[in-house]
Amino acid sequence: MQDDPQPTDAGLKLNPLAYQILGLIARDPTTGYDIVKALHRFRPVKLSQVYQALSIMEAAGLVEVNEVTQQGKPNKRLHRILPRGAVILNGWIERPTHHPAKNDEFVRKVYSLWHAPAGQRRALMAERMDWLKGEIAYFEAMRDALADAAPDRLTDPDCWEFSRRILVMRRLALCREEMRWCETVLGLLADPPDEP
Repeated sequence: MQDDPQPTDAGLKLNPLAYQILGLIARDPTTGYDIVKALHRFRPVKLSQVYQALSIMEAAGLVEVNEVTQQGKPNKRLHRILPRGAVILNGWIERPTHHPAKNDEFVRKVYSLWHAPAGQRRALMAERMDWLKGEIAYFEAMRDALADAAPDRLTDPDCWEFSRRILVMRRLALCREEMRWCETVLGLLADPPDEP
């Protein structure tokens, strides 16, 4: 499902991805490629989506671009938030939040799990658990890297590291809870005991 653009200042329309990009740029000037990397586990996006949003925001005076000359490799374009961009970002944060739309193929498959053979049911759950283990390991490493890099900023709500920390905590809690649920479902899918 496409993100619905939200009307903002003077008819400017930004989708939720654009606001998330503004939040990233507000931390530090950054490149489009680095934005994609930063969003990778939270909201996978394509470079073309990021550049399209950046172009709209640059034309609207929300961000500016500075070309950085690099020795031996292509120049890079650093995007920096402008005061108008900060106002727009804060206005978005203040607006009421829409409930999330769930679009998870795994959930859609579980809905029809009764239709699959017993082995496929267990395999689907085991596959999800393997994916969850990878997610948990990734976010634990991210949590530890944040703690090492900025321990004093993790508890300060005025620092971006605080926001990153609480999002990582949320993702870990969700993954661990889903892991427990998968283990319960696997128990329910266990082969029935042999009849005497």
